[in-house]
Amino acid sequence: MKIKKRMGLFALTAALSWPSLSCPAQQNSIPNAVTTRFVGMFPDAKNIDWREKSQNIQVFFVTNNYQCEAKFQPDGHWLSTERRISLDSLPARAREVIGSGDYAGWSILKAFIVQFPVEPLQYRVVIANKDGLRKILSYSQDGQLIKSNLAL
Repeated sequence: MKIKKRMGLFALTAALSWPSLSCPAQQNSIPNAVTTRFVGMFPDAKNIDWREKSQNIQVFFVTNNYQCEAKFQPDGHWLSTERRISLDSLPARAREVIGSGDYAGWSILKAFIVQFPVEPLQYRVVIANKDGLRKILSYSQDGQLIKSNLAL
């Protein structure tokens, strides 16, 4: 009889614990150094979504009503933070460059400001042409094109 009571108690405990065990595996596999660094940098973050990539860990979140993405190395070293901004927040020179030359006629879909540990701030924009081809352009604070990549 004691065995049946113990088995029943074990089954009840397991059933009550099941929701806490069903957390996404990706959250459980994030190194403590990364989560500690993230919480220290962004204590007010909400809607947190962790993603492991081959070389780094990305975390998507909202803080102060801004959509953000931070990247870390598995040892907790911060690589960058990208925050979505309004198109009006882009440097005037960057808007001018996008509106003329090679990208005249392309539409700006999204804009971001990117912070790095040592490098200067960058502005990143996602643009699309009338055929649906998308590019990601990175600009310096003074509006100089730094990098251009095709987007998927």
